[in-house]
Amino acid sequence: MSFDWNLDNSLAYSLVTTFEFDGAFTYGDMSPGNEDKVKRELIRGFASLSFPSTIPQVKWWAFRIVVQKDGNRAFDIENVPS
Repeated sequence: MSFDWNLDNSLAYSLVTTFEFDGAFTYGDMSPGNEDKVKRELIRGFASLSFPSTIPQVKWWAFRIVVQKDGNRAFDIENVPS
């Protein structure tokens, strides 16, 4: 089985939603209120605001996640929660 991973291919994929979250952070800060679970739920809650009430029935889901940061501070992309 061959897959077309070009998410811009409208013959293979339908865009269900898109959103921007203005804040990038990484795992590692486990102080109260900053635990990994809290960070994941923050992103999920924000993303859920843009989901349509009816979601198409499909066999597969694909997600494109783009992360950008500002400034010169080090940022470990491998530790970004998704």
